[in-house]
Amino acid sequence: MRIAETKRGGCKGMRPYISRWLSVVGMVAAVSLTALNLGAGAGAGAVTLKIGVPLALTGPIAEQAGEMVRGYQLYLKQHDNMLGGVPVKLYIEDTQADPAMVIAKTRKLISSDHVDFIGGAALALESLAVIQVTAPRHVAFITPMSSADNLTQRKLVPTFARLNMTSSQPNLYFGQWVYQHLHYKRVAVIAQDYAYGWESAGGFQYAFEKSGGKVVQKLFAPFTVSDYAPFVRQLNANVDAVYAILVGAHVPRFEKAYNQFGLGGKIPLIGGPDIGDEDALQAAGKDAVGITIVHEYSKDTPAAATQAFIEAWQKAYGGQTPSYWGESTYTSAHWIDEAITNYRNKTGMSADAVPGWIVKNPEQFINAIVETKLAVTPRGPLAMDGYHNPVNNLYIFKVDRPNHKTVLATISSASQFWTESPEQFLSHPVFSRDFPQ
Repeated sequence: MRIAETKRGGCKGMRPYISRWLSVVGMVAAVSLTALNLGAGAGAGAVTLKIGVPLALTGPIAEQAGEMVRGYQLYLKQHDNMLGGVPVKLYIEDTQADPAMVIAKTRKLISSDHVDFIGGAALALESLAVIQVTAPRHVAFITPMSSADNLTQRKLVPTFARLNMTSSQPNLYFGQWVYQHLHYKRVAVIAQDYAYGWESAGGFQYAFEKSGGKVVQKLFAPFTVSDYAPFVRQLNANVDAVYAILVGAHVPRFEKAYNQFGLGGKIPLIGGPDIGDEDALQAAGKDAVGITIVHEYSKDTPAAATQAFIEAWQKAYGGQTPSYWGESTYTSAHWIDEAITNYRNKTGMSADAVPGWIVKNPEQFINAIVETKLAVTPRGPLAMDGYHNPVNNLYIFKVDRPNHKTVLATISSASQFWTESPEQFLSHPVFSRDFPQ
């Protein structure tokens, strides 16, 4: 791990957030009931690579899940609708953020649509449900976003790979950084009450307390909550900061309540990626100013690859700015593209043989992804560890004005195991409501 320090250097409220959400609802009707075939690459009679994409296209993350669809679409449009030289068809299903629906839709994708692999899931609860179907059926499952820790730790299966972070990964480094650089000693925590929230908050607490700090309070908000005032009222005022990890539409609701109760100017707000992501900042406006977060990607990172991606996205989607939800599928498509290309170059495999290879040899397909390194992506260089999870850059940001972040530090080669060996890290339980205590 290497940390590089960086010197510290308009949003219009909820309207853009709501209008974009409505556009997603319209899109669901168009794509959730049928296959999405992009461009002329998949000509008549051509063998097609069929990818199943279960996503929560309705519910609290409808906006973000729709953006994930657009991430796939943009990459495919730029590459003649091909991955690894093979024409692609996306089969998109709405999971409604319901584990039972996730299972039903995944079964449909495999049994009825006969997809070659699953390349979806946004929420931790989705991936935990998808893998109940894919693992026993020996179907490859690649998630561009869903971050449930144990899927690349204690419960890793050889047919699975994650192309994003674990829930705890950025928060481990953030907990250490907050103690060492902001010198906070006492922190209260509020997190979403499901696996992503538990693991994110748990990672922060684990590293923060290992570094010398203390989490003195933990609050967990159900995924169905719409009013955060009762939670804000409960926050301990005798702390140096409040750490928050919430997702989707929950973020602006919480940040608005935090400021309405006067805490914004009194107790610093810090948190995991989602509370300062592009979609969250657009929705929260001035309520997000002053927060400090950790993230793997931001439009405010000056790297050439990041800015080129943003320019292409804005050109394709009417000036909208992509968040890491859209970047996740765009970069995942790039990773899959490179992995298939590399394997074909190594083995001499024809394009027509690729779908059958993936279906019959899902472990080989996953291993091809694990062995692939990407030197340049919108979020920086990427490689896989031995547990099928990325090692990547992390960035510490300060929201210095509405819809804008300044980079405070860059953490390179950030591992899901933090500063510990895999054996040491995996010797303790997965982070949960009860661990750390």
